[in-house]
Amino acid sequence: NWNVFDFTIIVLSLIPAVGTFAVVARLARLMRLLRLVSAVPELRLIVTTLVRSIPGMLHIVAVMSVLSYIYAIVGYELFHEHDPEHWDNLGISLLSLFRVVTLEDWTDIMYVAMELNSFAWIYFVSYVVLGSFVTINLFIAVVINNLDEAKQERLRQLEQVPTADELVEELRAARESLSRLERRLSRAEDTPER
Repeated sequence: NWNVFDFTIIVLSLIPAVGTFAVVARLARLMRLLRLVSAVPELRLIVTTLVRSIPGMLHIVAVMSVLSYIYAIVGYELFHEHDPEHWDNLGISLLSLFRVVTLEDWTDIMYVAMELNSFAWIYFVSYVVLGSFVTINLFIAVVINNLDEAKQERLRQLEQVPTADELVEELRAARESLSRLERRLSRAEDTPER
């Protein structure tokens, strides 16, 4: 499989290319590094874990989107007259909340809101706790859970007792490989050294 992949990549890179196709061909050559994933078991485990984590992460993103939408509506209703720069409409409110959840000078937005109501900090701190800390921990939990499942599956595969047919096939392949090596060795012994 990898030989066909390598052959295709090499042939595509030999075709005279101009413009964006040349860039795509160069990027395709980098895809040969994907072979490392199958060659290194630890790397394969990490990639498997990340791929398995995508559905769980998408669920977290969906919940976070609903939470942000609710907070944006509440923030708009509470602060749009006093601070139109950050709460003028739903889009600007969502952008301001993105700034809050990424912890990028979010206190500046909070202090402007606190000029209107001294209890506005509750709104911002609750969003930071839910949006940043809880969400990050949920992402980590999903990845760790999937890593544990992938490790358990790998252990089950390693503990699985091979059938007699599988052992016979493996032995046949080993004999063929040994025969090829013996033939190469005898040819090397017959060839005079230079």
